[in-house]
Parts: sequence; C-alpha cells; structure tokens
Amino acid sequence: MSGAERNVWLMLQMGAAAFIIAEYVNVPYVEVAKAAAVPAFASYAALLWITHVEACKLGLRGLSKDELPNAWLILRNGLHGIKMHPDSQQFNIDDERLFPVYEHLQDRIPVMLHMGDLRYNFSHPVRLKRVLELFPHLKVIAAHFGGYSMYETACQELKDKNLKFSETATAELSVMTNALLEIMSLAEKAFCENDLAAAVQVEPLEQVIDDLRERIRLNHTLRLQKNACTIENGFVLSDILTNLERVSDHCSNIAGCVLETSKDELDMHHYLASVRTESEEYRKLLAQYREKYSL
Repeated sequence: MSGAERNVWLMLQMGAAAFIIAEYVNVPYVEVAKAAAVPAFASYAALLWITHVEACKLGLRGLSKDELPNAWLILRNGLHGIKMHPDSQQFNIDDERLFPVYEHLQDRIPVMLHMGDLRYNFSHPVRLKRVLELFPHLKVIAAHFGGYSMYETACQELKDKNLKFSETATAELSVMTNALLEIMSLAEKAFCENDLAAAVQVEPLEQVIDDLRERIRLNHTLRLQKNACTIENGFVLSDILTNLERVSDHCSNIAGCVLETSKDELDMHHYLASVRTESEEYRKLLAQYREKYSL
C-alpha cells in the first residue's frame, strides 16, 4: 500500500470512528465534529509550519504573484503532469525525500524533469537511472539531457551495458546523420564563403531533420509496443536524437544570420517565419529533401 493510500485509509477510519463515538455517547455527530475541529486545525497548522520551516532550511521559495497559475483553469482542466527543475530548485532527483512523491505518481501522471546540465549534479542522468530502477512504473519526461554534453554519456551507456540498436533504428539514425552532415556542410560554406545559395538550402533541410527526429521517436514507440525494443535503448536514442537536432538548429541560426546580414538586417526569427510561409523556393527544396532523406 502506498503512502497516499495509507493516508486515505486513515482518514476513512477517523471518519468511521466519529460515527461510532456519536453512537456510543449518544450525542449528535455534529457535536463530535465540533469537538474535533480545534485539534484537527492545530494538527494541520503544525504540519504547515513544519513544511514552512523545512522549506526555509532548504532555501526553497514560493512563486511570486505574477508566477502563480490560474487556479480555476487547473481545476477545470485537471492536473495532467508535474514539472520539476532540480538545478534551479537545488535538489537531487534521487533524494529519498522524493520517494513518496514518486511512489504516489506511479501509473498516474507523468513527471517532467529538467536535467542533464553538467554545471550541476542535481539532475545527472545517473540519478534518474536510480529513480527508474526503484520506480519502474513512473512515467518521466527527461528534458534536455544537457545537449552536446550528454552525447558521450549516451555512447558510454551503450558501451557499458552492451546495448545495441535494432537494424531498423540503426538505418533510421544513418539517414538522419547523413542529413546532418549535409546541413553542416551547407552552413559552413554559407558562413566561410558568404555563400547565399548554400544558406538558402539550410532552412528546409533543418525542417526535414526536425521531422526525422519525431518520426524516429514515433517508430521507437511502435517497436516498444511490439516488444521489439527496450525502454533502456529509448533513453539512449532520445539523447542522440536531441543532440543531432540541436546541431541542425545551430546550422539554421548560422544560415539565417548570413542571409540577414547580407540585407543589412538582423531579424532572424522574422526571416525564418516568413521563409517557411511565403517562399516557393523553400517549399520546393523541402520536397526535394524529404524525398532524399525519407525513412
């Protein structure tokens, strides 16, 4: 029985006990509830105070008024997940004080963890590994994984555990890698030679790489449902896909800057938005790259 279930059971027992007391002493239930009101209030007040003291000791702070979510929207839409930021809030994700929380959330709602920033050790993937070993049914969205800094970790994880991707996954990664090599070559040529023609080709290819990432993730999920892959492989695959996609994002930024500076302007976000919606050349190149790098 989980901690939360024990608490619910205790409250049910207390409620039943109140009816029994009312029956035995022959007084209305309302009078019993009135008598219990002060002790109950004192108990919850003490609990709130202990929580406050512990938060002060750990340096935790509440949200400012501007940061507070709309309570009505939460109640109306329901709670669909919990988001934690260990590096900002300064706590280890495998801290044993979080175990009751993880236990309660298993098979219920997902937890999003901002993690993998190597400037800190609060959210290192090794800590997440421990959490998932203890709570195998906990649904976790592990955000970021530290970008490039996690690539070697992902490779080491494959090596240490003798993990191997399926032939299908390997082939899909090969397609995405080839697309990445081309976009890096185009971005380098655009920047080093101020080649505007190369710069124009970057953005549609970057969109194709984004699409490949999502498709490969979806294919992994489908393989997982058929027991043709493992969750463990999925973590490593997610690391690699995130790193490859971020490289293509940087290539897009480089090409965008080259094009904008050639016009003596620097509004890259406006350019990228406009080129995707207004450029016939963009749509033509996008179709070509989708055919070239299809899975």
